[in-house]
Amino acid sequence: MPRKNRVDETNINTQGLQMTIIAYRACDDIDVKFASGSIVRHRLYRDFASGKIRDPKNQYTKHKKDRTDETGIGRNGMKMKIIAYRTARDIDVEFDDGAVVYHKNYSNFKKGYIQHPNISKNTSTAQTKLKVNADARVGEQVVNKKTGELMTLIAYHNAFSVDIQFPDGTVVNRHYYAFQHGTVSKQSLPKETRDKTGQSRYSDAGIKMTIIKYIDAKHVDVQFEDGTIVTGIPYGQFNGGSVLHPKFRKGGMRNKWQIGDYNISGLAYKHMDGSGEFFCTHLPSGAEDIKTVQEILQEGKENAIVDISVS
Repeated sequence: MPRKNRVDETNINTQGLQMTIIAYRACDDIDVKFASGSIVRHRLYRDFASGKIRDPKNQYTKHKKDRTDETGIGRNGMKMKIIAYRTARDIDVEFDDGAVVYHKNYSNFKKGYIQHPNISKNTSTAQTKLKVNADARVGEQVVNKKTGELMTLIAYHNAFSVDIQFPDGTVVNRHYYAFQHGTVSKQSLPKETRDKTGQSRYSDAGIKMTIIKYIDAKHVDVQFEDGTIVTGIPYGQFNGGSVLHPKFRKGGMRNKWQIGDYNISGLAYKHMDGSGEFFCTHLPSGAEDIKTVQEILQEGKENAIVDISVS
């Protein structure tokens, strides 16, 4: 069975140090070399991918970046600020209503995935509402970067639906993010841009999904990259990445998921673009590896036997 060769692959660990794979025997047995010359042997590939392998010669790096006071927007539309930055995996975050959460991941902060302590985690981020936050935002004003006009927020429904009024009385409904960054267009969106058919993104589980039928904002059919189809979901759920593959549940696998000659046992790690690689076992040989869904599908195509004989 062909195995992915990851030798010479590089990554940056949580210390901010570059490391390179110098030997890849299996996904749970790799050797890594740092610029300092130190070598760490027999580690997991997923620890390399997530930056968890540390240079033994640099246990306490002097070049840690301080991101205290950095701000961002959560997926629920709330403003967030880092109030304590110890490491990339240990930060404290304050929301604009004063709520504070502790010991969070900086990567999740950048993606907007920090959960507000007083908001339940719904299946759709578009359905998340916080009345006190909405009331506080009504009346906010931002200068439009395109026209120079002063825009006023007159109604906040949720992070994906706010009403904005221009000085001439024109009112449009847009995302709060667009309002905050001054990129709101006064023109009505043409009909073809409302049809989301063909849009693709990665789910929270790292599986690529594409809209194959868009009826309206509350009824969307989605196809995952392995061909599985889920119908009748809200667009906000797709846009928020929270559509669950039938083989998954929140927090992990629901049951066995087999694609071709491989049995997939769970998510190994996610790339920055949201795509995932999965722990898998090649059923004919029993060999274990980490692969993307597309790599498994492509391998199945390459190994397919096509009968081109002519009788």
